Amino acid sequence: MELNNLNDMTAFVASVKSGSFTAAKQLGLTRSTIGKRIARLEARLNVRLLQRNTRNLAPTDEGRLFYERCTAVLEELENAEQCLAQRSIEPQGRLKISAPLVLGKTILPPLLADFLHRYPQTSIELSLTDDYADLISDGYDLALRNGNPPQCDSLIARTVGSQQMLTCAAPGYLVQHGTPQSPDDLARHQCLHFLHGGRVSRWRFQQKGKETAFQGCGRFSADNGEALLELALSAFGIVQLPHYLVQTALDSGSLKSVLSDFQPKPVPVMAVYPSRKQLSPKVRALVDMMGEAWGKAV
Repeated sequence: MELNNLNDMTAFVASVKSGSFTAAKQLGLTRSTIGKRIARLEARLNVRLLQRNTRNLAPTDEGRLFYERCTAVLEELENAEQCLAQRSIEPQGRLKISAPLVLGKTILPPLLADFLHRYPQTSIELSLTDDYADLISDGYDLALRNGNPPQCDSLIARTVGSQQMLTCAAPGYLVQHGTPQSPDDLARHQCLHFLHGGRVSRWRFQQKGKETAFQGCGRFSADNGEALLELALSAFGIVQLPHYLVQTALDSGSLKSVLSDFQPKPVPVMAVYPSRKQLSPKVRALVDMMGEAWGKAV
């Protein structure tokens, strides 16, 4: 876009907003100059944009449509400038964050400590819950979500990492009940399922290039991953949990991985925040740190 085109658009938008050429002189231009710019714009587009009389002006139907598009373009340019300006501002102030319980107790604290050391003018209020907090009404700056959150016009979601779900059981359980060779075999086992919002979260597997969902039978389910882990360690059943929760037990031999050939695709870890026009430096800095620290795998 040529600079003259942008200047003509700016004069047009200012005139429509004010309702006259005279009132649009806040641009630092004379009434005559503004009129010439709009006339040049109309000539280039070969369409009348404004209806004029001696006292005021109003957009035509074409002018109203063009005004909406021009306003959006100019707002994006202003946002781009402010975005760069915001990056030079040191993050400061309180960050209110919501995160899933297990993720918030395991891998998140070291990153938050690093953030607080790096930006001494910030503070953090962390809420750990596996329920979805209402970011807008509860005043959260940022939330972490496992998996793709529901589409919402008032929120923006960015992938900052991923978590691998692993299916495992205690060696003692497998000795007593046998090791499943395929997801179909799980129908004969005690399955320790996670509850989210009162509903059982189905396990995911990859079979013949396709993802399948499974919900088995079991005498125990919970809305807390650590409780499920304890039951699995007690040789009560088979569980599917994030790798960062079970990795220590796998390394020590307290748990054994099963159905590795059917391991599901990693689940994205999303940073979700309100879709305001300008993302605050503190939120931007933390989200960037998460992406850098966790990469493609948490």
